[in-house]
Amino acid sequence: MSKLKEAIVMNRKGFALMHQLEPRLFWSNVIQGTFEAVYPFIPFYFTARILTQLLEGSINNQLWYYVIGALVTSFLSAVIANGLAHTRNALYYRATDKKEMLLNQKIIHMDYEFVEDTAVHEQLNSIRLTEMTGGMGMHRIFDATKELVKNLVSVIISFIFISSMISTDSHVQLVLWDVDSNWIAVAFGVSLLFYLVVILYMNQKTAKEIDRYLQGGISVNNIFGYVNKLLFDFKSGKEIRLYKQHSYIDDILNRLNSYTREMLMGIVRASSKTTIVSNVLSYAILTFGYLWIIGKALNGAIPSGAVIQYAGALNLFIQEFPSLLENVVDFINNTEPLKKLFDFLEMKTDRHEGTLPVEKRLDNEYTLEARNVSFAYPGSDEYVLKNVNLKLEVGEKLAIVGMNGSGKTTLIKLLCRLYDPTEGQILLNGIDIRKYDYQEYLRLLAVVFQDFQLYAFHLGENVAASKVVNEESAVGALEKAGFSERGRTLKDGLDTYLYKNYDESGIEVSGGEAQKIAMARAIYKKAPIVILDEPTAALDPLSEFEMYTNFSEVVGNRSAIYISHRLSSVRFCDRIAVFEQGAIIQEGTHSELVQKQDGKYFELWHAQAQYYQKDKAQEVVLV
Repeated sequence: MSKLKEAIVMNRKGFALMHQLEPRLFWSNVIQGTFEAVYPFIPFYFTARILTQLLEGSINNQLWYYVIGALVTSFLSAVIANGLAHTRNALYYRATDKKEMLLNQKIIHMDYEFVEDTAVHEQLNSIRLTEMTGGMGMHRIFDATKELVKNLVSVIISFIFISSMISTDSHVQLVLWDVDSNWIAVAFGVSLLFYLVVILYMNQKTAKEIDRYLQGGISVNNIFGYVNKLLFDFKSGKEIRLYKQHSYIDDILNRLNSYTREMLMGIVRASSKTTIVSNVLSYAILTFGYLWIIGKALNGAIPSGAVIQYAGALNLFIQEFPSLLENVVDFINNTEPLKKLFDFLEMKTDRHEGTLPVEKRLDNEYTLEARNVSFAYPGSDEYVLKNVNLKLEVGEKLAIVGMNGSGKTTLIKLLCRLYDPTEGQILLNGIDIRKYDYQEYLRLLAVVFQDFQLYAFHLGENVAASKVVNEESAVGALEKAGFSERGRTLKDGLDTYLYKNYDESGIEVSGGEAQKIAMARAIYKKAPIVILDEPTAALDPLSEFEMYTNFSEVVGNRSAIYISHRLSSVRFCDRIAVFEQGAIIQEGTHSELVQKQDGKYFELWHAQAQYYQKDKAQEVVLV
């Protein structure tokens, strides 16, 4: 009972979502389903009466009325059916597109911890896989509602027809058995019930087997999607060719295809068993029913022409009643796919949503402080950061250095509120950042991550991160980031497409050029706090030196946090914090830290010393 109750709740939510996405689709399903149910009975009705008139030799006006009625209704039915089908298909595809957009919007706006969670990606793939291959989830709500209405109306009409035949009495006894006996109706009902029980049992068994195949295919679908994406990425294309990975990729694709083929064949085998048993039993019941109807006609209980009417109604009843029950069961079995969908759409964290507005300061005097901050990623007991205390003063240039995995980028994620600290606080002007309105707080930060992303849109849109571009600011930001020389070669300027995904005239940019565009995006934002995570990793030495030299001009009087593995690049910073295993082990200026020979900074500096030399001003530069 609890399963049925949950099924009702989930399907009600599904229908509510369908109404939200495309309100007219529900009524389109109802109207078309009703029409498709009524439509087959129209020719039965007219044909039965035409035959009866002919067999009785009644060639009169009534016969012609039946003939004209049959032709007109058939024509109108064909026109109406065609119009309804086109309308419903258009609404169905619109609803499907809107549902996909709803999922995409959820992905864009969900908390970042979910974006990095593999389980969330598997959940999304499971939702899409069950819809594409199993026809479950919202696909069933969108598509099978029409069939459910059709089945229900067909069963009601055919039952009315059959009931009217059962209640008729014979005028003669031309057959050896009593066709008017109630026991015949009982035997017919029992055989029909047996048929329904067997079919429902086999359908349930088949559904479980198909679901087992589908669940096993989720990981396969994930791998296939990943490999397929690699094949269309020009970056991975170089490695595939240079390292002769063709056979390796072919082997993966062949294994995926083999599993997919096995999965589909398993689904076909499971479905075929049910289909064969269903056909055998249904034809046995139809044979019994036809003999009963013919007996009624021979005994004069019904007109001879009505045999077509009742045989057609019986045929439809035997087809539609099991389909009705199967559809009802499928809607009940649709509970879990719908639950996965709504769990995904309603996914929330217990992250505090602040409402405090950020103080608007023309002087950009904002301090950012991590106070006793410790952090472990969700689902893990291992701390990535432990008791970190660090303060960024107004206008200060702070460098963070350390080995890979020491917690540097994780701290930046916390400062950006992509995650909240497990313990401790991050403060803005002395107030916990969790209390601030999130979007207002983000306006204070201009961040360039090491794994930044550029898009195959206009150059100006990439810099502005918007469709609305201030051309003067965008050009100025690109110039400060060192992209002006390449920018002058672009005939379409800021309207030049990056990459060729959507436009053949698009340009390919090198890793260093892409990094400059990402830097320009941070400059364009004009936020009071700039955070740069390995901003020069892809730059050539000359461009890197140029950026170091102009760093003060690029950042201006804004506060900045700068992460780098190249220690020669952090000398211009006011203060350096050295991270190791999630903790700050040293702090100071470059001059102070390089003097402490027992410190980690000294060790890192001298490990890189072979790559440095002194220029004419006796300053250390990268070779």
